[in-house]
Amino acid sequence: MTSVRTEVMRSDVSGWPALLADKLAQAGVQRMLLDQATAEGAALHAALSPSVQALPFSQPLEAWKDSLFSTVDAGFTVARSGIAATGTLVLAPDAGTPRTVSLVPPLHVALVYASNLHADLHSAMHAEHWSDGMPTNLVLVSGPSKTSDIQQTLAYGAHGPRALWVVIVDDVLEVQA
Repeated sequence: MTSVRTEVMRSDVSGWPALLADKLAQAGVQRMLLDQATAEGAALHAALSPSVQALPFSQPLEAWKDSLFSTVDAGFTVARSGIAATGTLVLAPDAGTPRTVSLVPPLHVALVYASNLHADLHSAMHAEHWSDGMPTNLVLVSGPSKTSDIQQTLAYGAHGPRALWVVIVDDVLEVQA
């Protein structure tokens, strides 16, 4: 992921909210899409600087599309899993964190647990029993949005976020204990 301009951080279970909150404040993030109904969203919200406003995705897109596209700086998601071979995050959007959270803001911040990392897509499909019931929508993220459609010049952010931060939470020791 780092080879495609993704910033990757590692932390432990208790330290990631403070690490990420500090990084967001340093980057000047003022408005962030964040589902506080999840344990991770609540933990990050509690750690955020008062200068960062946490916004839920609580209304239909059409009701706030203009504001969303013009004033929201970042979106926070928790990956269902990760694929090591390709540096890919597997996101399973839901009502609290729809696809828009990872696709619209200029900064996408994703959390993935080390215990949910798989060697490759095949391993992820089997370990997570995808054949037993696929979600209606999965988003595979391997870096910030980029294109070279315009005069064959590589540009970031044309079709999605310009930047991607990934926090890998090292929970493997806690899982084994």
